[in-house]
Amino acid sequence: MTTASDIDESFTKALNEAGELYNDDRLDECIEKTRALLANDAIPRYHRMKALLLLASTLGDWLDASNCHTEAESLWRVTRRWHPEGEDAELDKYMDDVREHLDEVGADLARTDPDAYDFDDDVDDRIAAHEEHVKDATAAMKTLELPDDEMEVEPLVGVPATEVAALADVPAIKIAAPAEGGSGIADGDDPQALQGQG
Repeated sequence: MTTASDIDESFTKALNEAGELYNDDRLDECIEKTRALLANDAIPRYHRMKALLLLASTLGDWLDASNCHTEAESLWRVTRRWHPEGEDAELDKYMDDVREHLDEVGADLARTDPDAYDFDDDVDDRIAAHEEHVKDATAAMKTLELPDDEMEVEPLVGVPATEVAALADVPAIKIAAPAEGGSGIADGDDPQALQGQG
């Protein structure tokens, strides 16, 4: 069985491999590996933020790099809303690491920033879009909730049909398993009588 620790180790290993490609100046391979990581829906938030920042540091196009940085910044802020600083010392350590990397990449982008781009507005827009998505998903989940009297009951496994029928206050259905080469009708039963049951 795969555990959360196994998943973290797997993504950490892949992220470190991408980082080695970056350090070896094999940027195209780094970009490809990092994009593959980001395409995986199972990627944990921490690894997603780090991968986005690695990609932002690698891409030659300013707008693409800025979009990666903005997404990482938005995810960092949303995560901090869910887990405020001071609640979990270990999480704070990881979030501080990401914050440091965010600031470094942000400073690099600011040095080459086109005049028309407003980073704070972009982050705020992404956070608002995320919150709207969460609100819509929550509303959709509420429509799926059934009142207690309409809840479906799973069939009881291993309980004889006559007992299940008695619990449900419905008549039991007589079912005979076919013998080898048989018709499925118990000896002595009238086939016409069985057709009316159900």
